[in-house]
Amino acid sequence: MSKFLPPLSSLGLGDGDGDGDKPVLELTHVAIQITVFTCGGVSIGWYDIHKIMDGISGSTFLNYWAGLSSQTPEADLIRPDFESCVSAFPPTTKPLELPSTMNSYTKEQHNNNSTIIANRPKLADAKAVSKTVAKPTSFLAIAGFIWENLLSISSISKTVENDTGLKGSVLQVTLDLRPRVDPPLHKGCIGNLALIAVAKVENQTEMPELVAEINSSISEMNGYRGEEGVESVMESWRKVISTSEEYKDRVYRLTSWSRLGFNELDFGFGKPVRMIPTDGKMCEFHKNMIILNDFKGEDGDHGIEAWLFLVQNDMEALICKREFLAFVSLVN
Repeated sequence: MSKFLPPLSSLGLGDGDGDGDKPVLELTHVAIQITVFTCGGVSIGWYDIHKIMDGISGSTFLNYWAGLSSQTPEADLIRPDFESCVSAFPPTTKPLELPSTMNSYTKEQHNNNSTIIANRPKLADAKAVSKTVAKPTSFLAIAGFIWENLLSISSISKTVENDTGLKGSVLQVTLDLRPRVDPPLHKGCIGNLALIAVAKVENQTEMPELVAEINSSISEMNGYRGEEGVESVMESWRKVISTSEEYKDRVYRLTSWSRLGFNELDFGFGKPVRMIPTDGKMCEFHKNMIILNDFKGEDGDHGIEAWLFLVQNDMEALICKREFLAFVSLVN
């Protein structure tokens, strides 16, 4: 897949082999490679700097570009806004100490497998409902379902305690900060406007409780603005870092590209057949990563595709688990 992506060196990130071991002198914000196949098909691969762009920013930029290319009236497009984010969150001189593992990319750290989550209404109705969350969304149901199965098979669960003496597990859920600002920012705001909700549970917690905990942790993330908002966002990141250091391999991370609009990109030659949200290279900090994405099969069936980055033993155990396979189909 790397042959369809621009080399990492084009971003100023070393020699392009994914090691990231060369000093960074200058970073390119966005690098794009367009590949045209002899059959007439086209692939568009890109890298961007996550410090200034999140998934929604990438979708806004690409959809605006696609709209202009296909001569869509500009009034019908969401125009990228580079100013509102800075106005809502003015620059701060307060440093946030980030772990070095956030930048240490490796080639062999993780095995990945693409999984199509099927029967979403059935999954939500049969397994995710509780008194706390009477009508769980598809996102909550899928998140709870995957977390429950990972807890049951993970090599982490084979020991009662990790080396810190802590029990349980953590799920860090990436959220869009835009609607959680007071007043809300619109979708066209460009920036890394991501917020992380942290859900904690004990070992072997059942799916309804997992869904309720995820929902509760997400519901708490609101009301950010100005200098106080900057401090609140930084405090949420400190919580992410501290729980990552405490729970270590008991931490799972979930982000969703579903409904961001990548599947609607049309440069004038049709919408994408497939959207792949990652190049497969994950840094140590992002192990146990789950990426949700929209999926449309050849038969027109719609679903959610989950990209899982797990250690080899956990992946092998998961794809052999009957309870898991009852709701999913696998794509290698």
